[in-house]
Amino acid sequence: MNRTSLAAAFGGLMLVSVLSPDRANAQDWAPGSELIGHSVAVETRGVINTVYFDPGGAARIASDTGREYPGRWVVEAQQLCLEIGTGARECWAYQAPLQAGQAMAMTSTCGPSTWTAVSTAAPPLPPPPPPPPVAQPQGERG
Repeated sequence: MNRTSLAAAFGGLMLVSVLSPDRANAQDWAPGSELIGHSVAVETRGVINTVYFDPGGAARIASDTGREYPGRWVVEAQQLCLEIGTGARECWAYQAPLQAGQAMAMTSTCGPSTWTAVSTAAPPLPPPPPPPPVAQPQGERG
């Protein structure tokens, strides 16, 4: 890639970050980090399952009947994917952190569902504002 095309690509990235303030604020967000050690209620066609996101990518999916299925979870290519022991895998578009108690519509190739985090890790705090400028002492003639 030559310098001109590199500069154009970088300029495009800067334009996207200027036009998408939510993206700029989410730069400190590591997708999936808010889920580790927490659970989400997932409603699909009237059926609610609870997904537990254990550390290390392990998942437990509790059905509405109380049966629990072991599985794995991973975030890749802006998708949150769940796999169960049978090899079945489903991925949902995932571009913003889930927040405890707030329902989020998410769509997979199998259709739409509503995800409501029961609890989540605290989101990263925004950086503190810069300190106010320090007034320079005025001299005798100031």
